[in-house]
Amino acid sequence: TSSAKRADDVVSLMRAIFGDDLQPWPVQAKLPVVPKLISLAVDGQLYASQDGADYVDHGAEFYSGNAAVLKGEERKTIRIKDKALEDGDIQELLKQGYQVQEIAGTMGSGPKAEDTELEFTVNHNLTFKALNVPNVKATVMKEDFIGFASISIGLYKRLLHDFLSACGGLDDRPGPDEDRLGIEDNMAQIALAAKQATDYEEF
Repeated sequence: TSSAKRADDVVSLMRAIFGDDLQPWPVQAKLPVVPKLISLAVDGQLYASQDGADYVDHGAEFYSGNAAVLKGEERKTIRIKDKALEDGDIQELLKQGYQVQEIAGTMGSGPKAEDTELEFTVNHNLTFKALNVPNVKATVMKEDFIGFASISIGLYKRLLHDFLSACGGLDDRPGPDEDRLGIEDNMAQIALAAKQATDYEEF
């Protein structure tokens, strides 16, 4: 979830159930995330990788969508909605040094709608939101709902695993003393970001 309060509520509930045995920590990739988001926006696609090498045979491939948030000098933010990122004016902004802070994308065997397994939005903190399974529909029948939930969870896990692999894999977990400080710092950053009012332009 992109809601700091909901995330805090979930963590609090899980800690109440599991006690001190539960030691969550912020998900961090070994490689910087923003350059990967820029590659997705510029190239239109991003491959999961294994041991530093791209691998297509795995079947997980990411394609850029039609929305993004770019940040330039002096904290100027541009929000792009319903516009292909390969358009010349957007590519020109990226050439000028605008950083991709958030991007919509798809996971599947190709960029076409029929090849899409999962739609998502991800930001520079590796927060995923707006997850959607467009080509699987569930009826009101209990069996269909359970099947849809099972398919969705499997796709969510694959998205997280393969997107992290595209970013060099999961960074090493911090030690016990670092856990608490890392979580507190991360939550403070989320809270601060949520409070900040950002001026933006829309394309």
